[in-house]
Amino acid sequence: MPGPRSIVHLDADAFFASGALPQLIFLVVSFSLTQVLVPLLATEDEQTFRRDSWGFFIGVSGFFSLLAIVLFATAGIWVDLIVPGFDQQGRDLTITLSRIQLLAMIGNASVVVLWSVYYARQKFLWAESSSVLANAAGLLVLFLTLPRYGIVAAAWATVLTLALKVILLMPVLGAWQKPQWNS
Repeated sequence: MPGPRSIVHLDADAFFASGALPQLIFLVVSFSLTQVLVPLLATEDEQTFRRDSWGFFIGVSGFFSLLAIVLFATAGIWVDLIVPGFDQQGRDLTITLSRIQLLAMIGNASVVVLWSVYYARQKFLWAESSSVLANAAGLLVLFLTLPRYGIVAAAWATVLTLALKVILLMPVLGAWQKPQWNS
């Protein structure tokens, strides 16, 4: 008869379960988004390119922010559907980690738009190099915080990594351009 799960297993199970829905949503949308945005942006003149890049960035980030709010509010429902066998402690930890991971979902969506903008202008090196830098910083933060804060540090390190990617990639948008939503 199996014994109670150790804290390490509980933490790992909760962490992986917490990313299931945000990652699924991100993966389905991001692959499609890149395939659509790069060709749309690649053929535009500079003025339209900047305006539409800002529009896509704000639109996608806004959509995923709204989706994250809905998923945050309903986390207790969908976590129960994803991990029906978790005990109360595992369920509560999964809900907490899921809510943090929703911020990462927003960051992922924003990064996909920014990568698409870079790719449309054939600037591949910085798009990829910025990820390496942000991932290295996130790994350092994880290394320094994991012993003290446990698995919650891993979730926050993911959010930090994506925030750094957004910050490093934002310059491609250039000066603010008011989006033209019917473009």
